[in-house]
Amino acid sequence: MSEVGAGVTDLVLGTVLVGCAVRLRWTPGVHRYWALIWWSAGAAAFAGAAHHLVFSHSPRAADLSWVAVGVLVAVALSYLLAATATATLDERWARLVIRVRIGGLLAYAAWMGIVGIGRTAPLVLCESVTMATIVGLWCYGRYVGHPEAGRMLVAIAVLAVSAVFFVLPAWIYPTSLGLDARSLQHLAQIPGVLLLTRVVVDAAHPTPALAAPGGVLPRRWPGSGRPAGLTGGSDRRL
Repeated sequence: MSEVGAGVTDLVLGTVLVGCAVRLRWTPGVHRYWALIWWSAGAAAFAGAAHHLVFSHSPRAADLSWVAVGVLVAVALSYLLAATATATLDERWARLVIRVRIGGLLAYAAWMGIVGIGRTAPLVLCESVTMATIVGLWCYGRYVGHPEAGRMLVAIAVLAVSAVFFVLPAWIYPTSLGLDARSLQHLAQIPGVLLLTRVVVDAAHPTPALAAPGGVLPRRWPGSGRPAGLTGGSDRRL
């Protein structure tokens, strides 16, 4: 029953993610990375639904389907890191962050080859570092006066709060409805997904902002073309 609940809620989450991806794809001025985050995450959610509803009864198939979910989650977070770097750093530093991320993905793939498929620890370790980097970049953006950094940090925090269901006692879950920690965590991600999408859409059509205090690195927001509050920088998108 819990597998059914996890699969159905994955389908609900995937539908919301795809809807948000379409919204970002057709919003003028939004960098392509932001839509690619939700396309990848939506694919991960649908792969998760298949994992729970179709492949859970076969250990080998379950292992392989879980690898597919892990890879898609890693891709989604890679796009989130790329979008964050593009929004908060100048082109040279953003490219460096993206290249380091690619190196991290290769290291993750090598580690998976060593320890075997179906292990979650390497994925959790790799993506924890990635999320810490993303939060750090937005904290830097807030420090130097990025106009949307505060709202973006709130959206990320709302997404992260969904993990609380994995630390709560199991007896509080309505298992009679097929809802366990995984199912509730899927549903709890939806407010954060909607909020982050709203922040990106709003930022694509910002009101004129005052020049912000200068920082060590230039700052940029998707669709802005030139780093905000600075006179230099490249107009070319990544």
